[in-house]
Amino acid sequence: MLFKFCGDRDCPDWLLAEIGSLSKISSVKVKLLCVQVVSGILNSQIGFDKVAKLTADSKFTTDDVKGVLMALEFILKNSTKFAVDEESLVNELTQLGLPREHAVSVSKVYADRWPEILAVLKDQSLRLSSLDGTPQWRLDYVLESSTAGEVCQPLVQMKLGVKQGDAVTPVHFSMSAEKCGVLLQELKQAHKVMKSLEETV
Repeated sequence: MLFKFCGDRDCPDWLLAEIGSLSKISSVKVKLLCVQVVSGILNSQIGFDKVAKLTADSKFTTDDVKGVLMALEFILKNSTKFAVDEESLVNELTQLGLPREHAVSVSKVYADRWPEILAVLKDQSLRLSSLDGTPQWRLDYVLESSTAGEVCQPLVQMKLGVKQGDAVTPVHFSMSAEKCGVLLQELKQAHKVMKSLEETV
């Protein structure tokens, strides 16, 4: 079975195991644990003393507690990432075996805090480099090459300024007009997908 909060994929086996552990805690405590997990996502700091008190009567080992926290973090982050609505999240968690009152507790915290979680996820998104300024290009018609012999075809010369940190490195490359057309089409398609994702958030 596929789940929206898992990116329309199967639920990981480890998460199924942790949902079993979550079921052993009261729905009120699950909600309070979610609050601590959200605090950890937003501030990189979880109140482990509070977590210990909330799980004290559950006879959880340290690994059990870590597993439960990881499960809640996975649910909250992925639900935000894939823009899952509150009711769908309740239904999916229930389908995975979490008692409905527990699922409602998780979903209520998610519904209240997802904008803050989303802001953090955007800040943490991986960006190794970016383009500096506008790409420069030139179209040449190559008659002959020392390596390829007679060519007689247009060649696109590109120059990009790749920015990484404060440093900007010029990158030069060339490609055929046909490859340039394919690249342009793929970039347009990628831009279309990005715009559609923005509209869903």
